[in-house]
Amino acid sequence: MTAIEPTLALRLEEIEKRLGSYRTQCWRSAWVVTAVFLIVLALIIAGALFFIPASMIATAQSQLQPLAATAQTTSNATVGGEGDFIKVVIPLLAVAFGFAVGFLGLKRLEQFDSEINGLRSSLQNQLLEERRLAATDRDRLVKTTEDRFADARRSQSEALERIEKRQSELKLEMERAAAQSLNEIKEERSSAKIDRNSIRQEMLDELTRKAEEVASSARSSVGQLVGNELEPLLSEASKDVEKKTEAANLLLQEINLKLQQFGWLKQHVGSLDSFVAITSAGVAHKKALELFQAKQIDAAVKLAKLVIESKCGGSEADFHNLGLEFARNDYHDHATEIVKVGLLFFPSNIDLIADGIKYATCSGQMNIAEELAQELLSIDSVKWNWRSYVFLADYYKARGDDEKSLEVYEQFRSSSLSTSDERGYSESVEFFERLGDLAKAEQFALEGLQKCVQAPQCAFHLAKLKLEQGKCTDAVRFASIALSQNIADQPTVNMSSIIWYRGAARVKYCLQLASMEVIDVPRLEREAILAAKDLSLSVAMPRIVRQHEQEAAVQMQLLRQALAQVGSDQVGNPIFQDLKDKQAALMTAIAQMMKAREQASEE
Repeated sequence: MTAIEPTLALRLEEIEKRLGSYRTQCWRSAWVVTAVFLIVLALIIAGALFFIPASMIATAQSQLQPLAATAQTTSNATVGGEGDFIKVVIPLLAVAFGFAVGFLGLKRLEQFDSEINGLRSSLQNQLLEERRLAATDRDRLVKTTEDRFADARRSQSEALERIEKRQSELKLEMERAAAQSLNEIKEERSSAKIDRNSIRQEMLDELTRKAEEVASSARSSVGQLVGNELEPLLSEASKDVEKKTEAANLLLQEINLKLQQFGWLKQHVGSLDSFVAITSAGVAHKKALELFQAKQIDAAVKLAKLVIESKCGGSEADFHNLGLEFARNDYHDHATEIVKVGLLFFPSNIDLIADGIKYATCSGQMNIAEELAQELLSIDSVKWNWRSYVFLADYYKARGDDEKSLEVYEQFRSSSLSTSDERGYSESVEFFERLGDLAKAEQFALEGLQKCVQAPQCAFHLAKLKLEQGKCTDAVRFASIALSQNIADQPTVNMSSIIWYRGAARVKYCLQLASMEVIDVPRLEREAILAAKDLSLSVAMPRIVRQHEQEAAVQMQLLRQALAQVGSDQVGNPIFQDLKDKQAALMTAIAQMMKAREQASEE
């Protein structure tokens, strides 16, 4: 609807309101006229009864008496004793007159209704006509607008082509100018070198000539030449050498000044050459690793843009690894674009689609994540891997749709991957831990540990849950299971975290033993030594969590206090030393472990 149609609708509504008020006024006027007429009629009848002379009435009665007698004989009704005919006729005439006036008023109202209906029909026709004209104008405006947009797009594309062409021309001009300047510099350097050599040669020739002259003169008069001629000649020669040296230095300074104008080219030395060899995503992945390790972030970003713009080829694993490298360094937007380039070559690759969902979700590009999620859902779930389930569930959680994420986890647990991959259970455990439903989380963790061949994440979650519940021995047991199942080429759980939690559970268990009425000192010492080994080993590992590193020293102090409380001689054991030197702590733990192994072998 255009802007004209609401205006006509408002006008029609306003006119209908006016017609309604006018009709109401007409009815009100008709009722007022009827009431006034009835009042006047009553006054006339009263005047006829009270103000007509008696003689007139008597005369009329005498004239009408024969008629009244005849009427009395033919009818049983009587009229006022004496048959006052005038009193009956006058009200009847007045009533008839009133009915006539009222009928005419109703006819007039009917005419008003017909006129109003006609006016309404006319306005409706006019509104329809205006709508038709407005629709025509709208179509014409849309067509004109589309034509203008098309012209604008054509103009924009032409302008972009001109700009790109001009950029390429400027780039070529700059390259030619730089090459020309470098050639001039080389020529000036060579000419300066030639001039310097010629100056040196002239100086040597001049000195040789002067020396020969001095030698010939010396042969005639050695004493006189030494006192009068040799010294001025040598001073003159030295002055000539100084002048020519100064001239050479000035020439070299001019050359250096010209070279300074092109000093900005030094920062680009090797940058273009290093990217020229980027012919595939695999080569780009190796180069990205080098750049991120060297902290050359800007060059890595330029590398990503080069891959995205050039759309270079590569294998599925190359695009996956390259996108993963940028995602690890928190460049999820570049990782998303790299995966999209890979999908141009491998549109049905499950890993690339799942990676795109993950990276787009992390970078906030929810529209791209939605498109890739729909693409993944269109593929048979038999072809899915763990990334498909986990990253799709992460997308639903980021969107706030917890029900769909739970459905994806349920589908993961019921798939053929449920026994070989624990993520269907461990992700559900983390989900219910965030909700605070620890009972549900523990249920899924136990189920995953029972049904999966290797489930270090589920065992690790159980260790943490049992530690929070104060069941220290169970926490130690599950942490040991997680540690044994986490030994792999690519561990799924931080090893230092598992060892730290096992040590923390043993520290808590030692404190429980020390607080009992009857203290088992040997058992307390054994558990304390095991706890100290775990804490020392976790702190010495490279990927220790910062908070765990700080809390390990506090827990070591608690162990020493517990041992001192029961009077144990293990307080002086080196394994309970402060954890300031990680390397020393690691060596101490290894030595203790070796010693325990030797004792066990002897036994």
